[in-house]
Amino acid sequence: MAKHDFRSTCSIARTLELVGDKWTLLVVRDLMWYGKQTFQALQDSAEHVPSNILSERLKRLAEWGLMQRRVYQQRPVRYSYHLTDEGRSLEPVLLQIMGWGHKHLGGGRYDPKSGASIAVSDTGSSKPIRSQVSRDCVSPDSRTERAIPSRSDLGPRSGKASGRTVRRLHAR
Repeated sequence: MAKHDFRSTCSIARTLELVGDKWTLLVVRDLMWYGKQTFQALQDSAEHVPSNILSERLKRLAEWGLMQRRVYQQRPVRYSYHLTDEGRSLEPVLLQIMGWGHKHLGGGRYDPKSGASIAVSDTGSSKPIRSQVSRDCVSPDSRTERAIPSRSDLGPRSGKASGRTVRRLHAR
């Protein structure tokens, strides 16, 4: 990992210095779940990261050892981008943020393993959906509705069970 003079000794503050901006975790998401490996593929994401920002985020991820770049073309030199094990270890963070966003901001949840989304209603029922929120979180190549994770990595349950339940749907 790159040497850095952090502003705080707090682990949360330190982590946010690295991945707490608007774009970095979206780049990690695309590398991890959508297999986007080229600059152009990353720039073509639904969020349309500006090229100067994408370039800076890729440089930062590489400096911190979260991502590696590899030459895939010599003339002109072009690189492919690949998460390291340390970069892939951010997956639970993405799942936690996604789970919180769906619980508090509405919509369905996306399962990166199956490529599926489901709605979670206040009554606790689960059904496949294609809501605006879930479309914003899925690959444009995804044409079918599948299931989402209901594992504990979407968030620890504290004490009493909530009224909102999620069950795993298998679409394999």
